[in-house]
Amino acid sequence: LSLGRTCHVLRLSSPAAAEEARRLAQLHHPNVVDVFEVFDSPKGSYMAVEHIKGRSLRQVLSARGAMSVDEARRMLKPVCEALEFARGQGVVLGGLDLSSIVLSDDGFVKVVDLASARPEDAGRTDVQALAACLGELLTAEAPRAGAAPAVGLAVEALLRESAAGVV
Repeated sequence: LSLGRTCHVLRLSSPAAAEEARRLAQLHHPNVVDVFEVFDSPKGSYMAVEHIKGRSLRQVLSARGAMSVDEARRMLKPVCEALEFARGQGVVLGGLDLSSIVLSDDGFVKVVDLASARPEDAGRTDVQALAACLGELLTAEAPRAGAAPAVGLAVEALLRESAAGVV
């Protein structure tokens, strides 16, 4: 039986990862990659996910350099919507970075690397990761330990434009 969809099949590392994948498969949002199936076989557990033709935001950034606040906002608004939807479903996405956000060839933005945050990180993981993504898009510098000033400057620039009614 074929549904005529292109997908990626990923091997899951443990039974816990398979349970997490089953929970994440319940998230149906236009800005979150679709999980088509989670299945078990004698060789392990696997997950079939939607294939997105496009480039990660990290690849886009590498090719063209830093973005304006407006461009970064356009790229991250759909990610914010996806994170808000996931939180509403009781899921906090962890591990978010520019390599886990894809700009499709059709111009859609999708979160593609699905991982749930650990419960102890639930209140801050996705928000901090989003701030780091914003900082990286605006400065074209990867976040690093102690790099809070770069993220702070990026967020400050966004807030200035917001206060001016631009955002």
